[in-house]
Amino acid sequence: MKLAITMLEKCHLKFCKYILNVKQSTPDCMVYGELGRYPLQIIIKSRIVSFWAKTIKSHNKLSNLLYNTMFTMSINDVNCNFKLISSVKSVLQDTGYNYIWLSQFVPRVEWLNSNIKLVLIDQFKQKWQTDINRL
Repeated sequence: MKLAITMLEKCHLKFCKYILNVKQSTPDCMVYGELGRYPLQIIIKSRIVSFWAKTIKSHNKLSNLLYNTMFTMSINDVNCNFKLISSVKSVLQDTGYNYIWLSQFVPRVEWLNSNIKLVLIDQFKQKWQTDINRL
């Protein structure tokens, strides 16, 4: 999945640089700052978590039953790796919501989605500020 996001992000940045009519060697942080945009991975990661949260909340639906089976298999078998599970776990850990992953309980989907998005944006802004200061 990381490869697909990386390729998508490169295409996004190339298009943004084309719109601004700047060289491809222009620092990415300058392009994001000029356009006031965020990396697409923020949207992608928040949607992944939102899908997961809705699946967790939908009791007795096929999607919930399949997820519970995948989750149980991934816990019991180290060699069993599902991209959805590893992606959600990674995003929740990286954003400080590991306790939600451990409990497998989502209080409200909208709350989680907005908070995940805010944390991802804050993390990007911190990295962006660091990149700007290095120029």
